[in-house]
Amino acid sequence: MLIGAVTITAATLIGVATSESAPQAAQDGQSQPAIRACVDRVTGAMRVPRSSRACFVGERVLVWSVAGPSGPTGQTGPEGAPGAQGPAGADGAPGSRGASGPAGPAGPAGPTGPIGAQGVPGDQGVPGAVGATGPAGGFGGYGTFLDLQTQTNTSPGNPIPIQVRTTDFSRGVTIVNGTDVTVDDTGVYNLNFVAQLTKTDGGNDTIYIWLRVDDIDVPNSNTALILIGGGAKQVAAWNFFTRLAAGQRATLMWASLDVAASLVYIDDTATYGPSIPSMKLKVNQVG
Repeated sequence: MLIGAVTITAATLIGVATSESAPQAAQDGQSQPAIRACVDRVTGAMRVPRSSRACFVGERVLVWSVAGPSGPTGQTGPEGAPGAQGPAGADGAPGSRGASGPAGPAGPAGPTGPIGAQGVPGDQGVPGAVGATGPAGGFGGYGTFLDLQTQTNTSPGNPIPIQVRTTDFSRGVTIVNGTDVTVDDTGVYNLNFVAQLTKTDGGNDTIYIWLRVDDIDVPNSNTALILIGGGAKQVAAWNFFTRLAAGQRATLMWASLDVAASLVYIDDTATYGPSIPSMKLKVNQVG
């Protein structure tokens, strides 16, 4: 017998129509399409009623589901709203320590801290060796010199070195060639002299006296003295301050046009008291 799209044999119906069956529920919770039939209890004949009316007396109700093949999967529906955030899980175990990063740039220097307390003084070291003796203090080099002979005008009108041929005492100052003052140490020196001048002829004559250093006339160092009449005497007495390097030569010079002019020595038999040197010179270092 053909009912709808289902073919049912009598044997099949007799085998399954022993009791009424309820429609089976679909897996998604919805009722499946079902076929309702009425089966004769004696003959086993089955019929499908055209409506939902109940079977006749002597018939049993037979119901079974007919599920067709699954249809294609529908489109994914829109994503639902996020659910409420669940409680935080327990902290995981600490991870291993990573490698150190590169050192950052140095920061600015901080302010200087306060000075600490002074430490205990150390032991005194061994004294060093004594150094060489330095030059004499005070005025340094000095000397007193004189000449005990008359010095005549051997070259009228020309410069003549004044003789100082006798040393009284000295240190660091020496007379060279009887005329030149030399010093051992560079410095400033005071040359103080006294010259006894005279002339034996009449008239007036001039004598000039000045200073030379290393055979060069010192500028503005000249002085003139006038002798008046025969036998006249004059004393030239002043001093020169000059800077001398060690080994340099300082020389007192004189000149006169009068051949009778001289620097005269007078011994103690011709005067009252000690003799009169023709030249007296004192030298001392002042700087």
